[in-house]
Amino acid sequence: MCENGVKKQSNDRSKRVTQGHNFLLAKKLIVRVVEKRKIRIGDWCLFACENNSKKKKSRVMVGHVLSLSLINASKKDSTKPIYDWKEGDKNVGVICDWFILDNKKQRISGLLIKQAMFSHGLHPCEYYVCSVPSPTFSVSQNKSEVRLSNETVVSLQESIKSYSV
Repeated sequence: MCENGVKKQSNDRSKRVTQGHNFLLAKKLIVRVVEKRKIRIGDWCLFACENNSKKKKSRVMVGHVLSLSLINASKKDSTKPIYDWKEGDKNVGVICDWFILDNKKQRISGLLIKQAMFSHGLHPCEYYVCSVPSPTFSVSQNKSEVRLSNETVVSLQESIKSYSV
């Protein structure tokens, strides 16, 4: 039986299993600054919302990526797993836990407010703006908060100038 991140390589005892995950590569996958990069499951990303009005700026939301999938696919293709998305790939959507940025007096405070979604459809990855470092979670007096760091908030100010919050 091969489990816990190892895979069978050979029937020879000395080469039977190897480590299936490269830990040095895993360190590189952690988002440390606000940047555009490949989207992977588990990332925190900023997405523009589809805008129905041409007069208003598009809104942005923060999404914690739960899954990636093809939007319009044949039955055969829809069963293929997608683990990441890079800019330029078409027909890929994302399922996320969605949060909005709390803004007081047109300034982002860093607090993320969870949004209840009644439709769990795929959001097109073409609306991807950037990836952000993971927020911190805190619980105090029956109140839980999800908050971005101050450095992240400062970096985000530049990325979202053309959007409304």
